[in-house]
Amino acid sequence: MTSQAKRSSTCSAGAVSLLALVWALPASATGWDLTLGAGVGVAPDYEGANEYNPIPILVARAGFGKQSVELRGTGLRATLLTAGMFSAGPIINYRFPRNDVDDDAVDDLGNIDAALEVGGFVRLFNRGVIAGLTATHDVAGGHDGYLISAELGYRARFHPLLASTVIVSSTYANGDFMETYFGINAGDSVASGLDEFDADAGFKDVGVTLNLQHGRREGWGLTGILSYKRLLDDAADSPIVDDVGNANQIFGGAALTYSF
Repeated sequence: MTSQAKRSSTCSAGAVSLLALVWALPASATGWDLTLGAGVGVAPDYEGANEYNPIPILVARAGFGKQSVELRGTGLRATLLTAGMFSAGPIINYRFPRNDVDDDAVDDLGNIDAALEVGGFVRLFNRGVIAGLTATHDVAGGHDGYLISAELGYRARFHPLLASTVIVSSTYANGDFMETYFGINAGDSVASGLDEFDADAGFKDVGVTLNLQHGRREGWGLTGILSYKRLLDDAADSPIVDDVGNANQIFGGAALTYSF
């Protein structure tokens, strides 16, 4: 199965899982608001690539009062604890395997299995200002590492039908993660022609994301997203990125949504 096909099937599975969770609720439950949507975007072939591929975008969210479950890319996030401007909950994120990629040298490196990252988040929201922290750890053996991400942003509503959110974020990755995705051992160096490289723990990236939402609380809407990420430290210095890839990573897409 190609990387693009795997992305499509995984996104679909995530949306189905969320819908199954909602439909499993007691029939007497009222007050739920649901949002479903689909669209298309473009993303790097793998983290650090300079080739881009079209990908499907699926939007799914189920909310009840201040609690919610939502599909974000390849991750499920549940907001379960809320108190004033504070919210928190668990996260499950699927990270695609790296195999059958477009770049010949990177394709000759050893394959990397899929990772399942489990963790949680805390978030503060006050008068449009957003501050959050996320921590996850791989439990499937893909990289056996952990990631810690911090974000700071602002959400504004310019019109009853138009809202935007700007988020600046950065991610710290431990040595297991960095060595898995950006390190090159002696065997892989011979197979690919890329220099050997030891990737150490550090800040993996910094980026900014713009999200635009148009539509009413109920009915049809349109969501657009544009994200730029700059790889840092050993992630940027790795031959996988510095020689045959690109430290500048862009993601963009749009989805048509329906809320009810």
